[in-house]
Amino acid sequence: MARVLVAEDEEEILVLLETVLDDAGFAVAAAGSVAAALRILDEGGIDCVLTDLGLPGQSGMVLAQAASAAGIPVVVATGSMPESEAFEAAGWQLLRKPFRMHDLVTAIEAALAARPGDAVPVLRDFLESMAER
Repeated sequence: MARVLVAEDEEEILVLLETVLDDAGFAVAAAGSVAAALRILDEGGIDCVLTDLGLPGQSGMVLAQAASAAGIPVVVATGSMPESEAFEAAGWQLLRKPFRMHDLVTAIEAALAARPGDAVPVLRDFLESMAER
């Protein structure tokens, strides 16, 4: 069972995402901020990250970059209109809000299917470099 880290600051949406992903057969770890999500990511055992961009404190981009650096696939859910080419170049799935729950599950499955099998986790190095800034 793949474990998905979901970072979303709106509690009602977070609960809905957890329920949908659980029903689809995923184990879910939930976080309401980038800082909390990075702690969970650092513990290991995460197979995919779903993050909102507009999180309190830091942008979900920080989480997405950390996950990518660790070889973990990323799905970015956002209501803003970023250039999808930048997300595709990073290897991230883009899920525009509002989205259907079926599209959420499909995006997570696609991200997991595209996961590089030989990625070397470098999360600790990334977190240390971020701490130095």
